[in-house]
Amino acid sequence: MEGGKEDKLVVPKFNDKPSESFHLWKLRMEAVLETRGCLSLTLGDEPRPTADSVGEDDDLEEAQEAYDKLARKAAAWIVTSLGDKPLKVVQKVSKSPSQM
Repeated sequence: MEGGKEDKLVVPKFNDKPSESFHLWKLRMEAVLETRGCLSLTLGDEPRPTADSVGEDDDLEEAQEAYDKLARKAAAWIVTSLGDKPLKVVQKVSKSPSQM
């Protein structure tokens, strides 16, 4: 971030049309999530903090809130990069963006 503003990274919406490539969209989306610091979270490599994973001096509730906030942001970035048709599929399998 420079000057308090985030760099704008644009991922074209994935609409699941034959002319579009899911693999290219995924590659772009992973790059955006990496620059935002949440790729490992979305891939499942970074578990939600637990009492065992947080040091004695750290606040578990604060660590979990930060994790949950980042998970919601990642879900929002993914959802906003999907066109209507793929978004309807995602909507069917998740109750809320934080569960993606």
